[in-house]
Amino acid sequence: MLLTHRSGLPNWRSATDEKTGSLLIIHPPGQRFDYSGEGCFYLQRVLEQVLQEPLQETAEQWP
Repeated sequence: MLLTHRSGLPNWRSATDEKTGSLLIIHPPGQRFDYSGEGCFYLQRVLEQVLQEPLQETAEQWP
């Protein structure tokens, strides 16, 4: 859902949410398209944890 921008996450959280650490879902996941830059950032972090290296290093290994 993150890759298709149907996660329900906002593009980037608001300054208020940043202070509280909250990340509100703006609509039910899978319901509609809504670009989420922050969702892409979280996907990157998950991939880095799974691959145990920065995504940049993984990408540079591809031909």
